Amino acid sequence: MIKSKKLEIDEHGVNILRNGIKTEHIDFSQIEKAEIKREFYQRNWIIGLLIGIIIVVISFLWLFDTLRSFEYEAPPTRFIRVGWMLFISQFVVFILGIGIVFSSLKRSLILYFWVIGKVKRIQLLDIEKQKKVDELFDFLDNRIEIEKLHVL
Repeated sequence: MIKSKKLEIDEHGVNILRNGIKTEHIDFSQIEKAEIKREFYQRNWIIGLLIGIIIVVISFLWLFDTLRSFEYEAPPTRFIRVGWMLFISQFVVFILGIGIVFSSLKRSLILYFWVIGKVKRIQLLDIEKQKKVDELFDFLDNRIEIEKLHVL
């Protein structure tokens, strides 16, 4: 038996889990074929990448403009606080954009099941961290037709 946060496989079939609750059971006889691929973690990774790059560029230009228009005179105390808060918020937005870019480029192993006209996509991040991918492949290879594609 192989178990992770999103998947549970035993002798009877595959159970798909959401929040630790079994939502769907797929019998091995229903599965036409399966594949394990290394793909992007997010489905629409290009949109996340574009949004992250736009946020990084805008926040960088905003920071550059703020540093270029820096005044050396001593303004009243309340304006100093507002200026520092804006300056710090620009750094926070810049770091957020970098985080979005990195998360959209994250790759992991994905398990695809072809089940009577449908394709089920299950992320194997937990199984990959536990280093049980070969055990999963061997377990499924004895029961269904499975292929390993681009797994490094």
